[in-house]
Amino acid sequence: MKNPQTYILTGNFNSGKTSFLIKLIEVLKEKKIKINGIYCPKVFENKNFLGFDVVDIQTNKSEPFLRTYTNGTTDKIGNFYIYQQGLKFGLECLKIANETKNQIVVIDEIGRLENWGKGWASELQNMLNPQNKHLILVINEEYLEEVIDKWKFKNTKIIKISKEDFVATANRIIREI
Repeated sequence: MKNPQTYILTGNFNSGKTSFLIKLIEVLKEKKIKINGIYCPKVFENKNFLGFDVVDIQTNKSEPFLRTYTNGTTDKIGNFYIYQQGLKFGLECLKIANETKNQIVVIDEIGRLENWGKGWASELQNMLNPQNKHLILVINEEYLEEVIDKWKFKNTKIIKISKEDFVATANRIIREI
């Protein structure tokens, strides 16, 4: 593939990055773009925020990933406990996405964990050396510079979701790939 692009969807905390991404994925799938990877929606129970799941874009299967309460794990990021089963599931989804013939691979989201060499870092590294697919990455605006500095993405286009429409963004990506 010539000139694989890296599209970074960014915004502040609770700005709707994942909701924007889910709508973007739907539009790209409707346009027959081969897309795979993961996204991490918020999980609520009786209006109480529990944390995040990790969802495989290809199969729609999901696993608990980050929770505000422990299941025995002591690994944490901020206020969240990292569920190892969800982490392993997400890494396996990304490995499969990278090994199959997808035009675009999605990772929601890249941040502090990856900068520390944890989270999705190992599979992100595999995707970048050499980068042979287009990437759509979600990065919180607070960590954007730090993440870009660490990972040295090539052919990067930053999309601030507060200023963009997901249909227009999908059409732009389709034109560019």
